[in-house]
Amino acid sequence: MSTGFSETRVPLGSSPSGSGVLHGTWLFDFESGSEVNQLSMADVWWEQLTNTKRQLVPVSGATLCSLGLVNYDALTLSNLEKLSYSSTSIQGNMNGINQLVDNSVFAVRTRMGRFAKVQVLHYDYNLQIRWQFPEREIKYLDVKITLGSTPTWLVTRYTIESSQMTPSGIRSCGQGIFGSEGGIVQGQVSDEGGAFPSTISVTVSIDFVPDTHLTGLVKNFAPSVTDTGVNFFFEPKQVIQNTSLFFDLPLKPVATDYFLVRWKHTAGETVVASGQKYLSADELQKQPVTQYTIVFVPDPIGANDLDIGIVGRYQNLELTPYIQKYELSETAILIRVQKATTGSGYVLVSV
Repeated sequence: MSTGFSETRVPLGSSPSGSGVLHGTWLFDFESGSEVNQLSMADVWWEQLTNTKRQLVPVSGATLCSLGLVNYDALTLSNLEKLSYSSTSIQGNMNGINQLVDNSVFAVRTRMGRFAKVQVLHYDYNLQIRWQFPEREIKYLDVKITLGSTPTWLVTRYTIESSQMTPSGIRSCGQGIFGSEGGIVQGQVSDEGGAFPSTISVTVSIDFVPDTHLTGLVKNFAPSVTDTGVNFFFEPKQVIQNTSLFFDLPLKPVATDYFLVRWKHTAGETVVASGQKYLSADELQKQPVTQYTIVFVPDPIGANDLDIGIVGRYQNLELTPYIQKYELSETAILIRVQKATTGSGYVLVSV
């Protein structure tokens, strides 16, 4: 069966357009851009009531809106969405009322709920028409993610990923990789889903310097999308707790000396994080007061206390084991080595 159409068929949902001839008494499906022979597959019926009385009838749940002689090319999807549609037929009589004269325009809300604009290029028993599903104009807002700097001894790399959910899947809103100096990620968020999302997803991945004994950290955020876009600031120190240990050594360590520092962060009876550090004689000899920083990422549980245990040798003598609990709020701890009150060994004393 010839349809009288020669345009390329476009898959459903890809905003097709075309032109051709709608034959008298035929059904037409704007979704596929073709005449059909099943009522359930059609949007309109070009009904011939008599030799002179004709009407375009919406079918299968489709609705119409007659617009008359308007600028076809200027009609946007937003314009079509705001129209009032009905199941009333559009009159196209040879004598009397004819709303389908040459260059007249009508809008269709198809049985699938999509919006098309249609223009009558030539009126007759067979209608010569053109149609189009206007694409939605996508709007964008700026996304700016600022990453603060942190000490070079702590962080080696930051990875930032930001995204939004759209009808077609996940869409990137900006990404970047930075060193400890931080940086700025700039991107955009769109309204391709019909409206801007209320939030976007931001994932910050942190790689720490190996000497910190910290495993990689991943933090997820959902900053709000405002009328001006997204402006999000991440400060690495907000998720990092560090405590510096200072060892006051009155005598220069000898080759066999060492300190083994063990630490753990606790919340009540729960150990949140732990680690250890071996300080060799060479490290202890570098300066009169040796410094070692314990770094802790309090996530997801907030710790209250820091337990420190130290064993080792000093002046080639075994140290008395040192065990002490500190409040996490203490950011600097001074520990002094002094002679034991009994025997010939040494002890560690918190100052």
